[in-house]
Amino acid sequence: MVDESYGLEKFKSAFEFVHYSNVLGMRKPDPESFLEICRIHGLTPEKTIFIDDSIQHVQGSIKAGLKGLHLLPHQTPAELIDPLI
Repeated sequence: MVDESYGLEKFKSAFEFVHYSNVLGMRKPDPESFLEICRIHGLTPEKTIFIDDSIQHVQGSIKAGLKGLHLLPHQTPAELIDPLI
């Protein structure tokens, strides 16, 4: 609905893929939703990083075996990833 009302092409162009829970048929923080995205893209959960500002989504990703990182208001995603690489 947001896409139809406001247009999200510029936003979506920043990503390789955009997934919507209503299309996927499952939602965060259900661990199975993270595993399904990994399956779709051929990702190994243990080698996949998930960053979110909602702790419940991070916890769901961790339950699915991903490296879940909680983004706090004063942080940038790069600050969370730098120590890992």
